[in-house]
Amino acid sequence: MPFTFRQLEIFVEAAQDVNFRKTADRIGISQPAISKQIKALEASIGTSLFNRTRGATARLSAAGENLLAEAREMLTRRRGFESTENAGVPITLKIATGDYLLDQRIKPALASFLALSPHLMLEFHPASDQLHMAERVRSGELDMAIFTGQAPLFDDPPGEIVAIIPCSLYASRDIARSVGGDIHAISAAPFLLPPDPSPQTIWFRQMLAQAGIFPSHITARSQFGDVLAGLVRAGKGISILFDEYVDRHGAGELIRLPVPIGPAYRVMICGEKIRSPAAAPFLRLLRDILKK
Repeated sequence: MPFTFRQLEIFVEAAQDVNFRKTADRIGISQPAISKQIKALEASIGTSLFNRTRGATARLSAAGENLLAEAREMLTRRRGFESTENAGVPITLKIATGDYLLDQRIKPALASFLALSPHLMLEFHPASDQLHMAERVRSGELDMAIFTGQAPLFDDPPGEIVAIIPCSLYASRDIARSVGGDIHAISAAPFLLPPDPSPQTIWFRQMLAQAGIFPSHITARSQFGDVLAGLVRAGKGISILFDEYVDRHGAGELIRLPVPIGPAYRVMICGEKIRSPAAAPFLRLLRDILKK
């Protein structure tokens, strides 16, 4: 089986740290994903690239040392070749993301960027659950998927966590006054959730369960965070919302309940095309605006 440039990229990053956990934290993908890519590369070339001894620090093998120099040269040649080949050539990038990220984060930054990168054509698609989007990127149907929710449930392609987004339980002023911080009162109150069944609903219920909350009175459902926020504002029930959204759009109207809720993760899934040099400026822009 031939190796891929992505495997070489991961190997070069891992060789820099000689510590897969450190590399995972630095480049924003999971440690198992790094291990999987390295093992696939080792299987392709038929030898071990790292000397792994229990209780000792891993080190590059002789084969790893030899490949490192070659991998860096191959990646440099590839970047130069693609930059030359793709300069000014139109590229269409197919990107799946939700309405919130598209409207609140991506669209406001697009005009100035596209004016400087007229060769890029962006085609946005509706988001689905993260496993389905990962499969579509893996098959080449999509070039990228972006979502905010639970941590990636897959290793191939690797999901890059670009930001951790605090979440809280919110209610209207009247509901917040009636339930306070009482877990039992909150569980019995009207709730607003995503559609059922869906991975988003499973994630919501997991976060609520971790806080000891088990809602039984579901008054409405929506896949859109801004719709849930509007229903909360109208006093229709309690829901989990992103703190960043409330700070921008609901300060004073949406009341944060004093119950700890775990964070969400903003994740990018990148295919080969969007990691090419021609798309690199757009990828840097996305990372910047999604981290803010």
